[in-house]
Amino acid sequence: PPELAATPTRTALLALLDVVRDLDARFVTAERGFTAPWQVAEGHRYLVHLVAAAHRLFLENDPERPLLVRLETPWRKFMGGNPDAYYFYAPIRGDRAYRIRGRHRGEVYRSVTTHGGKEEGGWGSYVVSHRNDRQYASAADGSYELVLAPARPDGVPESNWIPTRPDVQAVITRHYFLEQEYAPAAKGWEIPIAIEPVVDPGPRPEPTEASIERRLRAMASFVRDNTVVLFGPEEKLPSWFGRGWNRFGEPSFWGGADDGGGWGAVDNSYSSARYRLAPDEALVMRGRFPKCAFASAVLVNRWLQSYDFTQRRMSLNMRQTVKEEDGSFEIVVAHDDPGPAHPNWIDTGGRGEGQVDWRFQLPETKPEPIRTEVVRLAALRA
Repeated sequence: PPELAATPTRTALLALLDVVRDLDARFVTAERGFTAPWQVAEGHRYLVHLVAAAHRLFLENDPERPLLVRLETPWRKFMGGNPDAYYFYAPIRGDRAYRIRGRHRGEVYRSVTTHGGKEEGGWGSYVVSHRNDRQYASAADGSYELVLAPARPDGVPESNWIPTRPDVQAVITRHYFLEQEYAPAAKGWEIPIAIEPVVDPGPRPEPTEASIERRLRAMASFVRDNTVVLFGPEEKLPSWFGRGWNRFGEPSFWGGADDGGGWGAVDNSYSSARYRLAPDEALVMRGRFPKCAFASAVLVNRWLQSYDFTQRRMSLNMRQTVKEEDGSFEIVVAHDDPGPAHPNWIDTGGRGEGQVDWRFQLPETKPEPIRTEVVRLAALRA
């Protein structure tokens, strides 16, 4: 019937598909540096990952009765995740109160952060409130309870209250591990954490035309913003992002809106570099870990998707890294094993171009800049 040709949900669905088509036409192009068929294919894979994430985060999640959903998995990646970490996301309302209950799982770092933004599903613009596990109280058995609310409820200690306000859109929890032999994110661990409204809103109503339309539009905003933001002008890159190839920026803390917004971590000091290596070349990174809760170097592609950590070592954390007696380290990024004299090898999987992301959590001193040198792989093996 004619009246069904342009219903609100059909219009919203077609708008989502139009966003994907538009992003493909504008960004998965030779002008953006994607000149090989495999690079184009990787861009299309990224767009599908975003649609899959948007479905889980927005279409099937409800701010009135939110669920903490795992942001990244080995098969759904975006925003530069870390194989040593689990991230969870829930949409919330800033005028409601919620309770988060969890239990220590062996993490070296945990945090809860609320984010605000302009529109549902859109790019997160700023942090509203934040607590890490050094700042809130836990019970002797490792359990903890936090309340997210505009005002602190009676009986809730100040440290375990996370203030919200009307512009809050989401909460993100982070759980970092320092394991020696494997990437925790590949293991499918059960992280004991859940969120619930303080006041029960009753059973979830059946989806309506209006609710489905709104969530489809949130999906479109999420897919659009998480692609467009990757292609801003170089002068707007944060100071910790190196200019040119194989050079790191000065490590510094994430600057929130000053660094382009997003869902960054306020306790992280970052340093990043794009690498470019010929088949017979290696990137040697030298530095020293500060005293901190966690530190690692991770390889990601142009779309900020980490490489496949289920099949090869594409990252090293500070526990896995073999250090010199003075605490310094040398890490080699290369397509092939540089040999036993260089045990700290990060495997590119044969990718000639990519990005290295360093993060230092709660550093007690300013991290030293990462020094780099591009050498022949044969010279390392000699």
